Amino acid sequence: MKQNETAIRQERLEKVEGVIISVCKGKGWTASVSSQDEENWRYATIAVTKYTGSGHVNGTFEITLGDKFRMVPDLLMDFNSMLNSRSWEELTREVTNQVMKIPWLKANTSISKKSQPGGMGTITFLEEVLGRFHKVVIQIGRRHNRRQTLKVKDEYDVQDLLHALLKALFDDVRAEEVVPSYAGAAARLDFLLKEEQIGVEVKMTSAKLLDKAVGEQLLIDIGRYQAHQNCKNLICLVYDPNCHIKNAAGLQRDLSKKYGAMDVRVLVIP
Repeated sequence: MKQNETAIRQERLEKVEGVIISVCKGKGWTASVSSQDEENWRYATIAVTKYTGSGHVNGTFEITLGDKFRMVPDLLMDFNSMLNSRSWEELTREVTNQVMKIPWLKANTSISKKSQPGGMGTITFLEEVLGRFHKVVIQIGRRHNRRQTLKVKDEYDVQDLLHALLKALFDDVRAEEVVPSYAGAAARLDFLLKEEQIGVEVKMTSAKLLDKAVGEQLLIDIGRYQAHQNCKNLICLVYDPNCHIKNAAGLQRDLSKKYGAMDVRVLVIP
């Protein structure tokens, strides 16, 4: 009887593997079984990759076949993979759709949303992009034949450049999003990624805007933005090209935490 059950699990596991690999190949991805439990046929991992022109996007589909079937899509958190996260999300949606057509998987099934928009993968991706903001500023200053370009001299320049970057990466980017009145004062969030429920606030340091003043302004902003129903995560970009912040690590550590229902992360760049 046990041998029979093992044979059935093997057949089912290999069926799921076959569907995932078939979908991946049909979408232009390379896919193969990187590991599997060949004793009890309960677990397997499918490794997938795709070359985009700028580099490889890599991910895995982890499968568990027990009392309840479980599939976890996981995008490798390197920069190129995260930069092409939309392609990965399209693939995971199609894989999920096709796997769910297998008759015996319609019940007792769990498909992880770990890599879907708004999850930790998106936050990590956005932090990686913002972490390279200073490199973008330097690069746009190196135009062919010294042609005119955007010179980042103040906070408005930072916002304009960041707006362009966000537009290239997300569909619904809302600038100067109005925040409901907080303690009698109205406010505007610099950017809101509505679908991902992520707010982005920008500060640029100067000789007059140092550690203490930046921290105080951010605390006021954080208090206000908690009132926005679509801002579940807030990333604060503090652009400090001239190194006015004396203790960047301390500022990030002290302010990066949960405020009510909103998670806040502060990034001092570079």
